[in-house]
Amino acid sequence: MILGHEKQIEFLRKILNSGKIPHAFLFCGKERIGKRKVALEFVSWILGSSPDNHPDFF
Repeated sequence: MILGHEKQIEFLRKILNSGKIPHAFLFCGKERIGKRKVALEFVSWILGSSPDNHPDFF
């Protein structure tokens, strides 16, 4: 759970569940608010594994 980003997480879950994932997302906002953490969580849902051990994750 990522606190403070509930609306963004819900939005990303709806997109993932729809099966129509766009080719790009732009995570923007103030520094140090958790954009990277949200993005990494979303990628882990798409890849179905932890980003740390998936060969397609940089």
